[in-house]
Amino acid sequence: MKIEKLQKKGSRYKIVLDNGEEINTNAEVILNNNLLYDKDIDEKLLDKINSDTLYYDVYNKVINKIMTKWRSQYEVRKFLLDSGISLDDTNKIVKNLIDIGLINDKRFIKCFVNDKINLTMDGPNKMIRSLEDYKVDMDEVYRIIDQISEEEIDRRIDKLVMKKVCSNKKYSAYMLKQKIIQYLINLGYEKKDIERHLDKIKTDESLLKKEMDKIAFSLSKKYEGDLYNKKLKEKLFRKGFSSDEINEYIKNSS
Repeated sequence: MKIEKLQKKGSRYKIVLDNGEEINTNAEVILNNNLLYDKDIDEKLLDKINSDTLYYDVYNKVINKIMTKWRSQYEVRKFLLDSGISLDDTNKIVKNLIDIGLINDKRFIKCFVNDKINLTMDGPNKMIRSLEDYKVDMDEVYRIIDQISEEEIDRRIDKLVMKKVCSNKKYSAYMLKQKIIQYLINLGYEKKDIERHLDKIKTDESLLKKEMDKIAFSLSKKYEGDLYNKKLKEKLFRKGFSSDEINEYIKNSS
């Protein structure tokens, strides 16, 4: 087989062989294999052209991915292997990208944490859990996470607590605190850090009394006497009211 035509198509090249076969490739493949007009193409060279085309196509794709945001070495390796290139070529590309500074897990960790701080309300523990998925050096992760100031942690927790208080006015103080603790733990904050902010929680007593009155009225249609008080305590407790709040309510309602 011989090259009959070589055409530039945008950033790529089309090789037309004398048997009618067409190969879409890129400049690196043309230059590295010295593909000129009338050059003989045997099966071995054809396989190399196809292999080199896949290599540079994947290489350029991974460069584009890295240019949009930093990627961990694990991410890049997985992308390369999933794209169908060999382990040897994967290692070659990864080494090249490390050498030119486009793979740097320390920088990746720092950028990841900065993005979480600036764009989300995730806490340190959630950041750590997320970074475990990227197979990076966890000692470096803890080092970067430890640089987040206590003031920043307090500011974030305070904002989240106030948001929850404003959107959950019908809960008792006890129940609201439990919900906030669980919510913030799931977001990655330490319980001891959360508890420092819980004394700021204030509930609207009039709204709470209305909620308790509604429950009491509903139960009063079915029960009375000691059985009513028993059912009322059970219902209010399940709703998240504390024993002190329940006893006080029953006492004032008698």
